[in-house]
Amino acid sequence: MFVSSTFIDLKEERNQVLEAIKYLQYKEIAMEYWGANPKEPIESCLNKVRKSNIFIGIIAHLYGNIVEKTGKSFTQMEYEEALRLNLPCLIYFKNEDVEVLPSFVERNPDSIKKLDEFKRTLSKKHTIGFF
Repeated sequence: MFVSSTFIDLKEERNQVLEAIKYLQYKEIAMEYWGANPKEPIESCLNKVRKSNIFIGIIAHLYGNIVEKTGKSFTQMEYEEALRLNLPCLIYFKNEDVEVLPSFVERNPDSIKKLDEFKRTLSKKHTIGFF
């Protein structure tokens, strides 16, 4: 199971998901456990998606780091790769009414627009779980 999300704002949520995956005795694929790799970071991520059987996307209020070549976030590119591979995608959104630190809310107007579009796409294609 590949776990995808922004990192700085969702550390605790990622830990809980990873613990649940371990409890179910599945193998998790998450960046917390990767070592050094000579490939570009996005290629490392996409290769890990390709080795997965399920994609878990955890989405909150940050769009995340953008890959210059594409103008898309790592999370969005990982999701698009999972979709291309026809992996089952389990998507979770953080509830809008949950308080978050201001630093965990997107401020860049371009990234806000991209995050909103990404969330709309996910909502059209999947039944979303909320936390």
